[in-house]
Amino acid sequence: YNPKYKPDDLLTLYVITGGVPKYIAWLMDANCKTKDEMYAEFFSENSHFIEEGRTLLVSEFGKNYGVYFSILQEIAMGNTTQAQIEAKLGGISIGGYLKQLEETYTLIRRIRPIFAKQQGKTIQFKISDPFLRFWFRHVEKNRSLVEIQNFEGLLHIAQMNYTTYSGLVLEDYFRQKLAESGEWREIGTWWQSRAINFHDKQIDAVYIDEDEQKIYIVQGKYYLGESVDASPVREVISSWSQFSNLAQMQENANPKLKTKISEIATALEDDTYCVCFELITTSMFTEHAMNDIYAFQNKLSEEDDVESNYSTLFSVIDKQGLEDAYNCVIEQTNPILNHTIQLEIGKYMIT
Repeated sequence: YNPKYKPDDLLTLYVITGGVPKYIAWLMDANCKTKDEMYAEFFSENSHFIEEGRTLLVSEFGKNYGVYFSILQEIAMGNTTQAQIEAKLGGISIGGYLKQLEETYTLIRRIRPIFAKQQGKTIQFKISDPFLRFWFRHVEKNRSLVEIQNFEGLLHIAQMNYTTYSGLVLEDYFRQKLAESGEWREIGTWWQSRAINFHDKQIDAVYIDEDEQKIYIVQGKYYLGESVDASPVREVISSWSQFSNLAQMQENANPKLKTKISEIATALEDDTYCVCFELITTSMFTEHAMNDIYAFQNKLSEEDDVESNYSTLFSVIDKQGLEDAYNCVIEQTNPILNHTIQLEIGKYMIT
């Protein structure tokens, strides 16, 4: 019980445990309720977590866990395509192992760009289990520090990587929640097939709302600092240039989505759809960033008037915007009545 918790405390609990009761109990038994306390416990010398990943995999695969372990390690390191993994493992064929990891053990899942062909080659793999993903990224990747018992160094590296890693976890979480809501026809990410790894030239999320006739292109950036510069704004501009080429996206799509993209392209030509670019960040924008935002908004406005047959919008949500939205939700879900009543003998109120 921690009534004074901060959002980062809840996020860290999910980042580390993936919501697994066993791991939550380990942290609560150690009286770890804040972000710093949970990280310190996870990377401590006597932590149950340090060897938990290896224990899980040995129990799952037995003594012959080596190749499976190596594949998962490479995926966690950012080598997410079959070709990249095979190259790192000396050229051995791993197709069968990937199939087992995905279908039998459900430890990985394949990811395709939104609109990609079902049998296309633009496939990347991701570890499905949140705890194993965190463990490989922060413990096994730095096994040399564990072996020399430099747990302080291990903790420091993990803390330095918190902003980047937790941001990726949030992206997965919100995509999952949007999918569960049933309000969207298509939800996914998009990246160029020539990208070196999963995060190169990637659009975080693409949501198609056919009822509202809107296509949402979303970039999310999670920062611990108070301010953020213009770099995420430029990523949105890059996303705009990528997504604006519907012809290229249609070329790589499966038959079903080819039809959908064709319909969207027609709708855009008829000025019935609106393409909405959204940038969400947990910090405040610097003056330089705001200048880029205004410039991009003006560019979109000019193209709406001259070149483009469909409308485009660009909106940003910063730290203050998130707080306002949060307070609005709290008021809707937990309304507060502010009313004064005069108590008199013989009168009462039933609640």
